[in-house]
Amino acid sequence: MLLTGCPKTQQNQKTHKSTGLETQAFVVLHGSRKTLKLQVELAITPRQREKGLMFRRYLPPDHGMLFIFERPVTVPFWMKNTYIPLDMIFVDDAFRVVGIVRNARPLSTQLLGTKRPFKYVIEVNAGLSEKIGLENGSRIDILW
Repeated sequence: MLLTGCPKTQQNQKTHKSTGLETQAFVVLHGSRKTLKLQVELAITPRQREKGLMFRRYLPPDHGMLFIFERPVTVPFWMKNTYIPLDMIFVDDAFRVVGIVRNARPLSTQLLGTKRPFKYVIEVNAGLSEKIGLENGSRIDILW
């Protein structure tokens, strides 16, 4: 069964041994040039969202991280202790892109984000969002 945007059940959860993050989800990005399916680690708890991709030296090209908030927010992100250049894709509760930070500089404490409320943030390798033609208004799907 394929569900889009529905909460995960306890029985479907798998945990990555080295990070402690759940890895049982996929995100489909619908860009103007290409549609791309990514395997994502989930950052759901405040602690998981705080750590994100910090201290990592590599992110496979078909992987990312999905930050999930309980309700729409406008909290800033930063790249402190993050070594991988990233694109940050901000998505509202209707699964539409409301902002993109492209090529966020590693190890920076500059606050990044969007003024529009978002419920999800997808972090991917820098350049990916431009490569597939992702822009504000693009649709995303979350597959549990």
